[in-house]
Amino acid sequence: MSSLVSRADFKAYMKIEHTAEDALLTQILARAHAMVETYLGRTIAGSARTFATSGGGFSVVTSFRSPDTETGVASFVRAQAGALDSLPDYADRIQYVIATAIIDIAADIYARRVTTVASESAGGGVSVTYTADGIPMRVARMLRSFRAPGLQD
Repeated sequence: MSSLVSRADFKAYMKIEHTAEDALLTQILARAHAMVETYLGRTIAGSARTFATSGGGFSVVTSFRSPDTETGVASFVRAQAGALDSLPDYADRIQYVIATAIIDIAADIYARRVTTVASESAGGGVSVTYTADGIPMRVARMLRSFRAPGLQD
């Protein structure tokens, strides 16, 4: 699931008050997160790695978590080349744009899960245009400036 958007946040946004679709919503959020990362051509967050403290080389360690007292294993967060959370304005601006994009895509997927809803656009509903990646164009415009260098629409 997306670490930026919790299922509870998404349910509040969508005004879903029951728990019957919680598993589906978790899958939809994971799919939306993956779609954003695919469109961007980069990860959103650098990954946490665990290394044994008994030697070995480490590359670009950005954060250290103290060793677990029971196992003696230390956890490091490595900077992942091109990960969005390594950018200086991630906490102030970028994470909110990315979270909004994930919510927007997840809401779109949720709304289109029923064929009658998906075909409603001809009957006065809102028409949505998608990129080749399946991202709504309104979201693509929002994310465009964060795409990995060299990627084109």
